[in-house]
Amino acid sequence: MVASSDTVAEPSTGLQEGFFSGAWDDLRTSGLAPRIATDARADDAAIRAFEAGFKLMRLDVQGRGAFGQQARIVDCLSAGRRYAVIILPRQSAKTTSIEGYLLGLCETTPGLQVAYMSGTTGKFARSHFLTKIAAPIERTWPEKADRPLTVHKTPGMERIEWPNGSTFRVYGTPDDFRGTSQDVIWIDEAGELEGARRTEFLSAAQPTQDTRHGVVLETPLMILSGTAGKSRAGQGEAAGNALWDFLELGRAGDPAVSILEYSAGVDLTLEDIETWEQTEPLVRASHPGVGTLTTLETIRGNYATMQRATFLSEYLGIFGDEGASQGLILPAKWRDAALSAALPHVPDDAGLALAIGYHEAAGSVCAAWRDEEGVAHIMVVHWDEGTRWMPSWVQAFTTKRPKATFAY
Repeated sequence: MVASSDTVAEPSTGLQEGFFSGAWDDLRTSGLAPRIATDARADDAAIRAFEAGFKLMRLDVQGRGAFGQQARIVDCLSAGRRYAVIILPRQSAKTTSIEGYLLGLCETTPGLQVAYMSGTTGKFARSHFLTKIAAPIERTWPEKADRPLTVHKTPGMERIEWPNGSTFRVYGTPDDFRGTSQDVIWIDEAGELEGARRTEFLSAAQPTQDTRHGVVLETPLMILSGTAGKSRAGQGEAAGNALWDFLELGRAGDPAVSILEYSAGVDLTLEDIETWEQTEPLVRASHPGVGTLTTLETIRGNYATMQRATFLSEYLGIFGDEGASQGLILPAKWRDAALSAALPHVPDDAGLALAIGYHEAAGSVCAAWRDEEGVAHIMVVHWDEGTRWMPSWVQAFTTKRPKATFAY
């Protein structure tokens, strides 16, 4: 079940004590409600795993506690579905929460095999592992002999191994997946994975989970997380954006997909955020980190210096249409522009144009003119399948309206 919510609550200040035992429901419902979330709640094992990872990453000594969206992330990840899709804006503890949960799951689940990759580059994934995962562990246990796990930092072989047989490993290329078996595959920055790279990585990664059903986890898990990408669909014949495609499955209620979405909607455009006065309410309603992990003043500063399209994706969760082939006009904007009254009369001296679809599957006639007040009008006068109807239609039209001019 997928639930949508328009509820906007006050940001949580984090629960400093006891949020892992008995107060999980209080934590998960604190803060900002997501736009869409799968109806799921973490069980005790998932909560213990998050607690273990929380401590391993030294988050328990930062004095900030946990936040509502972190509990919801764990709920989404532990829903027992084949895929988990998580989209949150920048500075909302998205990546930290996922890696904390997975590291804790490795500690509490013998034999778990976890693969981590980035939708950007293998270099980025390895750098993130060294600075954000390995470094906190090494600060906690400076001496290797004291560590309850083993950290490997050899280039191309970065991983963490536990005495219980669990492994958290970095994968930088599709070939890294060959010959392996994975219980969990985490693709962070999945909004950057599209086209040929998406095809190559998923073709290599997905089969590694085929034989893992019921081995360690009842259902192997692939996680796609990130902020919105520059495009929704691939260019030409290329595969589309991985995060968008799986997000759409979750929005549609696919039983194999759990989803957690914090965003300002689907079809916002640049004209919807032309001013900060327009933008601020959208940020408040969709960014769960405001007031705890970041401030409105900080985001406003980024708004003033950031390209608007980038701000839409990074802070409001709106995917762009770069390279899209579905059309120049967003469907929602097209619907909003619909007329409730009768269609206007096409004047005799209107300019007309013929358009023929690819492979001549269909054709249309459009008219353009200005009315007495100088307002421009564009109208589809006729549409039909194929093109055989066009000569006779044009002849009949020009017989009635000899002043009409056609362009092709």
